[in-house]
Amino acid sequence: MNQDERIKFIEPPKDFFLNLLKRSSWEDLAIDAQVSLRTLRSWRSAETSIPSDIARKWSETYKIALPVHETLLLSQKRKEAGVLGGNARFEKSGNIGTAEGRSLGGKHSIEVHRKNKSSPFVPKYVFKPEHSVEFAELIGVILGDGTITPYQFIIYSNSLLEGEYAKFLARLIEKVFNASPVIIYHPTVNVIRTISSRTKAVQYLVEDGLELGNKVKHQVDVPVWIKENLEYAKACVRGLIDTDGCVYLDRHKVKGKEYSSQCIAFTSASTPLLDFVEEVWKKLNFSPTRFGKDVRLRRKEDVLEYANQVGFSNTKHAQKIRV
Repeated sequence: MNQDERIKFIEPPKDFFLNLLKRSSWEDLAIDAQVSLRTLRSWRSAETSIPSDIARKWSETYKIALPVHETLLLSQKRKEAGVLGGNARFEKSGNIGTAEGRSLGGKHSIEVHRKNKSSPFVPKYVFKPEHSVEFAELIGVILGDGTITPYQFIIYSNSLLEGEYAKFLARLIEKVFNASPVIIYHPTVNVIRTISSRTKAVQYLVEDGLELGNKVKHQVDVPVWIKENLEYAKACVRGLIDTDGCVYLDRHKVKGKEYSSQCIAFTSASTPLLDFVEEVWKKLNFSPTRFGKDVRLRRKEDVLEYANQVGFSNTKHAQKIRV
């Protein structure tokens, strides 16, 4: 097929194609021309030009006269369009081969994007979050199993056990920032990523004391405003335990008899976070034990009281607690 030489119909080609369909079918014509049915319809409506060899072949094979048309070369049309486009760009931006021209073109591009609210280069509006229980819990979640980059923050969950929790996190982010995140499932590695790609949201998190990059390397601490309010502190601990903590059954023997009890553990390589969880638990009159990178509640009454006073947003943990 000669793609360069094309026929552009001046007279509507509807009758030409109707006569073709009396002798063939859309499917056979598409196969013969090696194009899709959508392309055939665009030829019939004269939206696009048709390769001249295809049009002439059908005209000769089926003895149907071609409508009034003109023959053109795509390469020539592209060249003409390129010249027109280049001239228009030169008028707006000057010579793009110079620093002045590139600067002018960049400024023009920025102006165009600023006028288009849906442009991916225009920051989307988000709430500046007030200090609240919800914001404190979200900070705990991010400190527990999240990461912050200059353009987004991401929270990781287990796709086998935490599908509902990921939906909860999406609602929490939307409530705090008035911005809907996306939830991406990776079933091959059993991971869910809840992603908020809002640079303003990242800015607000950093202003509140969180840092970009590796939390452990930076030894990031919990913001002061959370530490100074017990309700905020409880919410932040809930976010930390829901993401980086676990509820497990501790089995042990005493004088040859086996016992089992439910425990809550928070494990982290961040000393400030371990200190924070331990301090909050002590303020709630629990008796935590700490060893290495772990701080735990091992007494049954502490575990039950934690479920009552702090609770879980992650049902994976809540369903393990037996009252």
